[in-house]
Formats: sequence, structure tokens, C-alpha cells
Amino acid sequence: PGETGKAIELHERHLELARETDDAAAVSNAYEALKVVYRKRAEELEQAGDLAGAVDHLEKLLRVATDSQDAECRARANFFLGKTVTALAKPERAVAALLQTLEFARSSKDIRMQGEACAAVADAYLLIDSKRQKAVEFLQETRKIAKQNGDDRVQAHASCMLGSVYTKSREFGQAVRFYEQNFEIMRKQKALPNIA
Repeated sequence: PGETGKAIELHERHLELARETDDAAAVSNAYEALKVVYRKRAEELEQAGDLAGAVDHLEKLLRVATDSQDAECRARANFFLGKTVTALAKPERAVAALLQTLEFARSSKDIRMQGEACAAVADAYLLIDSKRQKAVEFLQETRKIAKQNGDDRVQAHASCMLGSVYTKSREFGQAVRFYEQNFEIMRKQKALPNIA
């Protein structure tokens, strides 16, 4: 596990001792440290291609965020967990985690997090054939939020994804409409995307 693994062991032990001595400040410090090292270890494992290991550490991060009553960290942990689980082709589990992130983002009025969560939910739904319409709804919401934020890159990507969805369902008129929207946004930026 290297340095991050050693740090995790140290901070887990720190938390255990802080709990044994009923030291609330030390418990809080241990939670904060564990949030950092669990996320770091998950990133390392994901980069190494060990998605299952990354999920394990993201679940630990989620538990620590829940135990420490850190709603924002919990939302972010669910976001990263959902994205990683999507990569493992487990979309139902991903959607459950990502919808929790979206709920937090809406309640806290975090528009950026809402857009990211909508896009991630759409990606997960795209892996479930029977949920194509839900994917379309979330891609539409992603476009709306990106437009509000002036985020042309996200708006263009969501439009391109909608074009792809409609192409696969052989609804070519709709596909053309969204590809044209994508192209128009990208022309403004003077760069065309890779269409997959």
C-alpha cells in the first residue's frame, strides 16, 4: 500500500484511540485525516486499474463522512463511488449513490455539483437499456444547468451524448438536432469534439 496505506493505518489507529479515550477533538481530527487518505488511496487504486479496491476505499470514506456527519463529504464520496461503480458496469448501484449526491446538491443549491451529478446519473442510466428515457432526462437537465453556469464544454458534451442516444435509437431527426447544437457551441469555442 505504500505511504498512503501506512497513513491509513496510522489514522485508523488514531481514531480507535481517540474513541477509547472519549476525546471528541481527537476523533474529529482523525475523521478529517481519514477523509483525505481514503480519497487519496481510492485515486491511487483507480489509476492503477484496481476499481474494486477503489470502491472499497470510497465506501470507507462514505462511512467516515456519515459517522462524522459531514453531509458535503458524504455527497462527494457518493459521487466518486457512483462514477467508479459505473466504470465497473454496475449502474443500478451507481444510480443509487449518485442520486444521493444530487439530492444534497439540490438541497444546498450547489449548481455545479448538480450538473456533475446529473451527468454522472445519465452515464449510469445509459448502461441500462430500459432506462434510456431517464438518461435523456438527466442529460437534458445537465444541459440546462450547464447553460445556466455558462459551461459550454459540459453543455456541448451533453448535447453530443443526446445525439448519440438518439442515433442508437434510430431517431435521426432528434440526433441531428442535438449534434447541430453541439457543433454550434463548439464553433463558438473553435474546437470540434471527438464524436463517439
